[in-house]
Amino acid sequence: MLNKIIIITGASGGLGEIVTGHLAQQGATIAAIARNKDKLKNLQTENKSLPGIIEIFSADITDPVQVNAVFKSIYIKFKRIDALVHLTGGYVGGKPVAETNDVMWREMLNVNLDAAFYCCREAMSSMSGQKFGKIVTISAMSALQPKAKRAAYTVAKSGVIALTRTLAEEGKAVNVQANCIAPGIILTAANQAAMPEADTNQWIRPEQIAETIAFLCSAQADAITGTVIEMP
Repeated sequence: MLNKIIIITGASGGLGEIVTGHLAQQGATIAAIARNKDKLKNLQTENKSLPGIIEIFSADITDPVQVNAVFKSIYIKFKRIDALVHLTGGYVGGKPVAETNDVMWREMLNVNLDAAFYCCREAMSSMSGQKFGKIVTISAMSALQPKAKRAAYTVAKSGVIALTRTLAEEGKAVNVQANCIAPGIILTAANQAAMPEADTNQWIRPEQIAETIAFLCSAQADAITGTVIEMP
């Protein structure tokens, strides 16, 4: 059983719902963060018979003030934070660098990199004090294999890898492990709707990512840190 207090950001998304349910099935207590509280309530209801517990917290994690407040609320309620699973992200692309406007650039950095930094900063602050913890972030294969017309997204997701590896180095002194997963296209309803003609046979299933996250949050992964797990 995964007897841990785990914060999950983006818990109401296509990947987030699967990861939240899987970790709750493993017995974890989940502090589920998302802006859409109604979807979280549905997720809580659907998983009420699982061994774990899902508690709902609402925040816009692109706002550092809200991130600080929600992490404080979680820490006050549970007295510790064993793991942060940062799933929040977004994609806007299809433009070469010369045609990428400031709005698109800032949006991709804000939702993918800024939000990761704000959440990891709060988690690391708590974990450094308690001298243990695990951080799992989500990057993308695009960060490792850049393609044309994805500059803003690729740069932001590359930053997530650099941030995670930095956390791993800093975490060695305080028993905090940080690892990153870099998936290809994830088989979610949103991605299927965006690419209705695509062959989904090679897409990565959310359940596979959830299983990897559960392992990285477990004691079996105590010796693993600074790793980028490619799931193309």
